[in-house]
Amino acid sequence: TAPKPYHIANEGTANLSLTSITSSNPAEFSISLNPAPITINPSTEIDFEIIFSPTGIGLRTATITIVSNDADENPYTFNVQGNGDCASGTLTFLPDNGPVGTIVNVTSSTSNFGGSTTASIGGIPASVTVIAANEIEVTIPTGASTGSLEINDDLGCLSSGLFTIIDEL
Repeated sequence: TAPKPYHIANEGTANLSLTSITSSNPAEFSISLNPAPITINPSTEIDFEIIFSPTGIGLRTATITIVSNDADENPYTFNVQGNGDCASGTLTFLPDNGPVGTIVNVTSSTSNFGGSTTASIGGIPASVTVIAANEIEVTIPTGASTGSLEINDDLGCLSSGLFTIIDEL
């Protein structure tokens, strides 16, 4: 999801030394804009951002910890949560390289492939043949270059991996 901004305000009369901002679940709640370490002057504030990227379906949680020299709120913690509608699958490509026209067998750790599954490489749509709920074949299209082979499954969940284009021998 889009980054969500948070603010840290120094409402005291002395400088606030911010040491770190961490997430107990960085895989799903990453600190994308992290100013720490930094000194915040009195009557000023700084921003940081958290990106929610669920790796599972359902309620996902994390504790955010802010370490500073604040005398009575160190560390300062708060909880964040989000609802995972998608779980990106871990993909395996066989082969993971080849020329344009290569048929790539793609298997996923999830079982969400079906008639609405799409694929593209570098923004160029690729043809998809569904073999099973966790297996498809993707044909590398004309004009493709080395890059991210992106698979959008039937639930709308996006997974990707690197595919290297090689010249035909």
